[in-house]
Amino acid sequence: MAEVLKFELILLAILLRILYVNSHPVVSGVQPFYTSSLPPTRCQPALEYYAAFSSRSLRLPDISRRESRCRTRSTLMANKLKVSRKSVLSLVTICLLLSGDVELNPGPKYKFPCGRCEKPVRANQKGLQCDECDKWFHSVCEQVPPAVYTTLASGDDNWFCSLCSLPSFSDSFFDPPAAPDHASHSTLETSGDVDLDPLLLADVVKRSRKGTVFCHLNVRSLLRCVDEIHDLIASIGDGRLYLSLSETWLDTNCPDGVVSIPGYRIFRRDRCGRGGGVAIFCPDGPRCKRREDLECNDLEAVWIELGSSKKKPLLVCTIYRPPDAGCQFFDSLSVMLENANKECKEILVMGDFNINYLSDCSITRRMQSLSDEGSLTQMIAEPTRVTHNSTTLIDHIYASSPGSFLESGCLDAGVSDHLLVYAVRVGGQPQGHKTKSVRAFGKCNNESLLEDL
Repeated sequence: MAEVLKFELILLAILLRILYVNSHPVVSGVQPFYTSSLPPTRCQPALEYYAAFSSRSLRLPDISRRESRCRTRSTLMANKLKVSRKSVLSLVTICLLLSGDVELNPGPKYKFPCGRCEKPVRANQKGLQCDECDKWFHSVCEQVPPAVYTTLASGDDNWFCSLCSLPSFSDSFFDPPAAPDHASHSTLETSGDVDLDPLLLADVVKRSRKGTVFCHLNVRSLLRCVDEIHDLIASIGDGRLYLSLSETWLDTNCPDGVVSIPGYRIFRRDRCGRGGGVAIFCPDGPRCKRREDLECNDLEAVWIELGSSKKKPLLVCTIYRPPDAGCQFFDSLSVMLENANKECKEILVMGDFNINYLSDCSITRRMQSLSDEGSLTQMIAEPTRVTHNSTTLIDHIYASSPGSFLESGCLDAGVSDHLLVYAVRVGGQPQGHKTKSVRAFGKCNNESLLEDL
């Protein structure tokens, strides 16, 4: 690269020497001065062009023979060399062609591209390196279960990708698995954005038929993955997805338009300091509105109300509890749930509570007691955060009417070390019993009917 740059600088010097020569009126008289700086093989194209250009015998005005006393600033400016624009463009084009460094846009080059989807395997993605071909792969692309990935990451066992483990037939009897258009977690020491997995969540929505899907995900900076969130919602595309996010890391300097998604509204509550914050994406429409009267100043929470003519109204809360939160969190949450229960509506609370529901400790028992007081049932039973050293269930979904939900569980979204938790609401109670009265004409007395008329 340095040699090519040096060659281009030499060509530029030749151009300047030709255009601003003041000692020889004929360009062909200029002697090349660069042949010793580059090998003959690299100088040959420039020499050939120089000879072709010199053969034209372009005569330039000679300004060196003017009297020195007449060389005022105005005189020099008036006697500058006049070269046609077409000649300059032709010369520059030939210089670029001779440089040998003209190529189309090669596209981005990743340090650790996936051997399947060719996307980068990033720091916060689950990645595996094949011991045979030394290529990196997303665990989702290779369909490696989370339990197997954890075992491989904590041990010294060898792992081979599906391509290297296939028999080496001369003619392939089967095609390799199609590469999914997404990414997942990784243990590489790299950084960058990641992609969500829209396929798994789309399957949940497809199974739910006419149900509504409520999801929660700890994103650890919404600005970092707003494009992936957009792709996730766009893959669903039917307005039945409500996506709750925690640790958005937004502030008042970030307007809603920066993180907005077409067809969806965002309701957010930012932390005054660094980190934290919650938000929820809701489909556009009159059935969704924010309930700031139910929110508490001491908690990072957002309340919305969903109304429908065929279902009982639903109050949805998105909440985030910092790991260092004290007892004040439970007191404020108790007051907030008490105010919501007074409206006699269904309640759904989801968020990152940083309370391990799999452990039997005092803080877990306190949360279980609080949910029992509010007639709420915790519907997530699987671990939501799996690391090399721990397996915890800290992302919860509480429902006042768990019977109106078809299913709930976790998905590997690939945004952070948290799994996406979801619940599908398919039922809902009608707003009261309706009675319709009709006349029984089969037992009609025609004579009495005529008298009444």
